[in-house]
Amino acid sequence: MTLSQLVADGHVFVICPNPPLPFPNDTFDMVFTNFVPVDMHSFLGPGVQSAEIRRILKSGGQWIRDGVLVWTEP
Repeated sequence: MTLSQLVADGHVFVICPNPPLPFPNDTFDMVFTNFVPVDMHSFLGPGVQSAEIRRILKSGGQWIRDGVLVWTEP
């Protein structure tokens, strides 16, 4: 599915700068990251920290990185 199709189906997406993520703890059911440097710096600056992703996930939330499930919040 394309992003346009997902939006048309009612999914909401938030695109934001990397660290720190501007959301309260336990905010999201699912986080998708694609082509994002995680736990490292790139020539564009610091990437997102995996601890930040875990912080904003609700209990039972999932992190999907580059199409692969890498974390399910207990």
